[in-house]
Amino acid sequence: MSTIEQAMAHGIRAHQAGRFELARSVYEAIVRQAPKHPVSANAWANLALLHERHNRVEMAELSAGHSLGIAPGHPLAALIAARCNRRNGAYESALEHLDSISTERHIADLLFERARVLDKLRRFDVAHECFVHANRIRVDEFPGVNRTVLPRMIAETQRYFTEDWVDGWFDVAQSERPSPLFLVGFNRSGTTLLDRMLDAHPKITVMEEVMAVDAARAVIGGRYPSSLSDISSSVVERARAAYFGVVDQYIASGFEGLVVDKLPLNTISLGLIYRLFPDARVVMSLRHPADVVLSNFMQAYQPNPVTIHFRSIEATARMYAQVMGLGVQFRRVLPMPVLDVRYKDLTQDWEKELRRVFDFAGVEWDAQVLGYRSMAVEQGHIGTPSYDQVVEPVYSGSIGRWRNYMDALAPAWDDLMPFIQHFGYAD
Repeated sequence: MSTIEQAMAHGIRAHQAGRFELARSVYEAIVRQAPKHPVSANAWANLALLHERHNRVEMAELSAGHSLGIAPGHPLAALIAARCNRRNGAYESALEHLDSISTERHIADLLFERARVLDKLRRFDVAHECFVHANRIRVDEFPGVNRTVLPRMIAETQRYFTEDWVDGWFDVAQSERPSPLFLVGFNRSGTTLLDRMLDAHPKITVMEEVMAVDAARAVIGGRYPSSLSDISSSVVERARAAYFGVVDQYIASGFEGLVVDKLPLNTISLGLIYRLFPDARVVMSLRHPADVVLSNFMQAYQPNPVTIHFRSIEATARMYAQVMGLGVQFRRVLPMPVLDVRYKDLTQDWEKELRRVFDFAGVEWDAQVLGYRSMAVEQGHIGTPSYDQVVEPVYSGSIGRWRNYMDALAPAWDDLMPFIQHFGYAD
């Protein structure tokens, strides 16, 4: 392996490990020192990927162009160029870039991008077929993902959590450390937009999609959830210590404000959260169930025990019904304060909705939150599929998107209709 190839491998490892500035410096060194070397096409393409994921769209487009100048049809560079075109509204140019690619690599990502562009062009039937194809390929790439663990856990939790069972619990002391505010809901329900707004407040820090609650659950062990009824004070303290041990890895040392734990699917852990933090407050992000299901089906997720269920609209709707059904059950049997924030309301008057959240959380208004978009750009990497949306002006264009896919959603209505009615979207 040549020196430049070794440098490229080093940059890729840094990129994959989340050391983005190191990766960027390595890629830039490669293209500076060997501008016409074939490896520089890869370095430019990876620079484009890095810039686009950090919402530096103009720099991403330039980097992709440099790569394509060295290696026309470079699959990653053309993919990023297409993403930049889509973000800039140049949809036909995006398709041209995608059509220029002839490769067996990145097939699922290329299909997802093509489907997004077709959706923007309002070619909804063709877009749906493309999303179906992309999801099928992506799932086939990860054949070993367990599809049963999450439904089994939800069903077991539903079986235990009744009013009589919870009424029989003995009280546990409140945590010595202030309890976080838990931001939950379902994937693609608006939690990332809300968390970027909250994080702009100087006395709030958001811990974004970190498995801290899972660390606490691991302390409780295999008898969860049945053991919550007779859990000892010492186990509670150890579970809290495990939780805050994870928190302390992600927040600045000495921070004394409000910690927001944002993880949408902590909806299924509200029972554990209440047991460990009986004074905790919860914000639940809500969006029309059909829009939530459609949006998850359209995302290029890497399959895991959660996202494996988003492989089709029908499977996504089934998982939505299981998760949100458990969430509704928790709210019925637990005396836990929960504030609903609707995505539609957030897009129509986000300052009003944010003030409601601050009042609920006991935090005073601060004008710095008005600059949340610029702060999100400065933050750099946003590790959710909404990374490109939270830096744009708040808009309502994705509300009611499900109407464009009525036929495709036909298998989902039986699962979704109870929640459409329960959450007040029947009109």
